[in-house]
Amino acid sequence: MKKEANATVFVQYETRTAFSVPEGVEVIGKKAFYKCKELKRIVLPSTLRIIEEKAFEGCSGLEEIEIPETVTQIGARAFYGCKQLKQIKIPGGVTKIEKSVFENCSSLETVDLPDSVNQIHDRAFMMCEKLHSINIPNTLIMVGDMAFKRCTEFDHFPFCKDLESVGMEAFLCCRNLKDICFSNKLKHLGTHVFSGCCRLQRATIAGTIDKIPAFAFSGCADLVDVKIPDSVKSIEFRAFDRCKKLATINRPRSLERIDSTAFDETGIKRSDLL
Repeated sequence: MKKEANATVFVQYETRTAFSVPEGVEVIGKKAFYKCKELKRIVLPSTLRIIEEKAFEGCSGLEEIEIPETVTQIGARAFYGCKQLKQIKIPGGVTKIEKSVFENCSSLETVDLPDSVNQIHDRAFMMCEKLHSINIPNTLIMVGDMAFKRCTEFDHFPFCKDLESVGMEAFLCCRNLKDICFSNKLKHLGTHVFSGCCRLQRATIAGTIDKIPAFAFSGCADLVDVKIPDSVKSIEFRAFDRCKKLATINRPRSLERIDSTAFDETGIKRSDLL
């Protein structure tokens, strides 16, 4: 039988600044330390396997936590709003970063992801405004909606050879992101995916996507070099609008439709591509 630490056990410690979870505990239950705002440091046992959803949500004073290598699952919103947390290392047995796990961790600067992680789900790092160092495995297959939205210090997303899907607003307003390159396995790009990435200069998009979605690169003022795969059939509403430095773009062989607003406030004329 698993030994679980749950909210009932730890509610009495909500005013403590430090706590050690006893050895033998295998599961930190849902909301176990929910909104323990005074908690600054916690020590987890070597027996721990699972951190359930919202386990440390709202621990706005939490500065230090080390997740044991025995942990294989971290639930959604587990560290949501831990505003003082600066760095985190994810154990090698974890395969996905769940929804909103580190959302609104506004002081988070460094994240160490293992090669086992192949999915980053919706809003996983949204509003991590100081995040600048994260080693993303090149075997990643999915980046969810708003996963890195408004990570304003985030400046590099590596080439991921197996990446298939990037959700809507995944990198919206990542204003320090300078270049992106997607592999030939890419099947889906969401709307607003790079909207507001004002320092993005180069974008190489491969794969089998059939459209450049609405607002995909809207407001990428420094964008000068874009490569689009031949699979693209349409360029949607305001896909490149306000890309003021964009003067040329390759014409995909399959292109059938360009929205009339797709290249507003750029140096490209829609008629040149049709």
